[in-house]
Amino acid sequence: MLSFCTQSIPAEFLPGLKELDEVNILANGVNYHSYVRHIQRRGLNVYALLGDPWNTLVEAVGLEAGKTCVLTKDRGNSLWFDGFNDDGSMITEVVFKGAATLMKKQPKPDFFEERK
Repeated sequence: MLSFCTQSIPAEFLPGLKELDEVNILANGVNYHSYVRHIQRRGLNVYALLGDPWNTLVEAVGLEAGKTCVLTKDRGNSLWFDGFNDDGSMITEVVFKGAATLMKKQPKPDFFEERK
């Protein structure tokens, strides 16, 4: 089991948070309230998940070293957590709602026609 590990989230994933703030992570129907702190790691701005709520989540879902976890933004400070085994099977109840790539400027679809 992973224990007392530090998970970090890119700062642009959670814009507008303070240096020390709270996030909510939904995993297996349980909402985990965790604090995050803005830090620099390997030259990148990230938020590090702090303390017992993250460690409790890791233990509750059975996340182990080498497993894949996906945090998907719901809204505001809320995140969905999905865990996967090496073969791609789920180790958590599915909460993944889909994802979109963030772009600075959305390109117009090929079928878009400008009004004159």
